[in-house]
Amino acid sequence: TLRGEERVAMHAYVKFSHWSICDQHTLDSGWGRSRYPCVMGHEIVDVVIQAGHKVKDLQVGDHVSIGALVSACLNKDPKAPCSVCASGNDAYCPHRV
Repeated sequence: TLRGEERVAMHAYVKFSHWSICDQHTLDSGWGRSRYPCVMGHEIVDVVIQAGHKVKDLQVGDHVSIGALVSACLNKDPKAPCSVCASGNDAYCPHRV
């Protein structure tokens, strides 16, 4: 498990920019009459506001998307596991999908 300064060094902090609402219920007006145009899905669009010194693929100001699920490989195959996912640290997977 990552702790303290090591965890901060690997984190990117984001600020919500836009997010969307549940697609099927909106499409079918399942929660009341839908107003169009509208964005479907559960994705969240953010802007990076701070990145630790070990974060190599993101910079302050970059736009990123966060899906409803963690974008990790989740490879826990006993023959060739992703050591990060197998240790329960899916959010730090270097093989993001």
